Amino acid sequence: MQSALNAGKHRLRRQRIKFSASSAEMAPVKAIVGASPAGSALGKVADAAEGRWHEYRAWFNAKLESLEAMAARTNSEHFPEDEQDAQKFSTAAMSRRFDEIAEGEYRQWLESGSPHSIFSTRLSELQVQVLKASLKLWSLGSDILRQWYENGCQPRADIALSGRVQRWEHRARTTEIVRHLSSDRGLALASLIEKFDTLTAEEAREVSTLHEQQRLRVWIHPTSHHFEGGFSGDFLERGRLTITNVGLHLRPPGDIPPLDFCLRTLLHELVCEREPVNHPQIDRLNNDQLSRYPWAPYSGNSITPDGGQVLNLCEALKWYCQRLIGLLNSTKATARTSRPPAKSPAEVSGGIEVTARRRGRRANQERRDAIHNAIAKHRPDWRDHLPDIFKELDSGEVFLGVFQGKKIDLGDEVSAEIQKWDDLDLAQGKQLRHIVDTLRKYAD
Repeated sequence: MQSALNAGKHRLRRQRIKFSASSAEMAPVKAIVGASPAGSALGKVADAAEGRWHEYRAWFNAKLESLEAMAARTNSEHFPEDEQDAQKFSTAAMSRRFDEIAEGEYRQWLESGSPHSIFSTRLSELQVQVLKASLKLWSLGSDILRQWYENGCQPRADIALSGRVQRWEHRARTTEIVRHLSSDRGLALASLIEKFDTLTAEEAREVSTLHEQQRLRVWIHPTSHHFEGGFSGDFLERGRLTITNVGLHLRPPGDIPPLDFCLRTLLHELVCEREPVNHPQIDRLNNDQLSRYPWAPYSGNSITPDGGQVLNLCEALKWYCQRLIGLLNSTKATARTSRPPAKSPAEVSGGIEVTARRRGRRANQERRDAIHNAIAKHRPDWRDHLPDIFKELDSGEVFLGVFQGKKIDLGDEVSAEIQKWDDLDLAQGKQLRHIVDTLRKYAD
């Protein structure tokens, strides 16, 4: 069953790429390029020669006549399926294009070692540029079509992109936090994990399963918070003090109290569980944890709510601190920082200090472990789950290695260059067998 489903998705994806290649001869959308830097950046957004944005332009050109007819309908209360499809496709295309450019911007920011606020400013600019590029595309039609798009699609896309901005900001903020923690190799945070361990064990002893409402939890709002539960005033105060200490180590901005900053960062981390990090020490939440920790109201099309409730607070914060230390121990998270982390006594063995020159070997081992772990989750029939394996490796930003830049033959003299793991799923026949043979050495 799984093999048949994957094969169907595989055929559909190859057809879409071939359609995009054949649509290149259709009337192209001119890039919006001006003399200003903003105009040049906008051209970069609109001028994609491949990927989802290219599909978006081809789709618009092919559907222009039917879209005009749809927009000209007189009954504004009517909301047929084709309008829903147009909204969903345009929103998905803009979100994908935003992510494509944000990924490159993030890597440049990571190389620079700049504060995360620099990257946040760029994300806001990018959101505006993507929206303008899409509006320019729809403006090729009639005024009625443009008006329909501005009323029916643009607000929905704006909300979706705002959610993407928050996700990328949180990613940069987490990277910045890990940079700060590298100064002492996370030793201070490790001591706070022990305190959360003690608080969690104490709460388990004092609160029975019949009185779950006495467990410490917190409501988090955009500008405030309030605690609930806590079986005693002393327990609540010790919990607040420990959370504040965590917030201090996260280096909050000057205008946000450490306690508030810690709780807001925790909430964002808990609702980002759809983006797994492929590392045994820093796996995202499992299903049991998802039911025990976060509850957040989702609004509109945004997948990153501004407020919500965190249950079993001490246990959730212990998980978050463990995750930060796991990120600290991952060379992927701390690579390209503005200064190298301080060496710890653990790096000295037999009086011989382990130097940074050996990091390359550890990074290669991490890549092998990442591929092995992704395959191991689908044993023994892992070959039937290649799409899931490739998706996980992309989420973990695992290096492609020998696959990088190679061509996948799609037939009819059309090929696709491998830029990410998911592209390997396009292979068939001899090329697919070669990929499986290469991966097999990581399965053992």
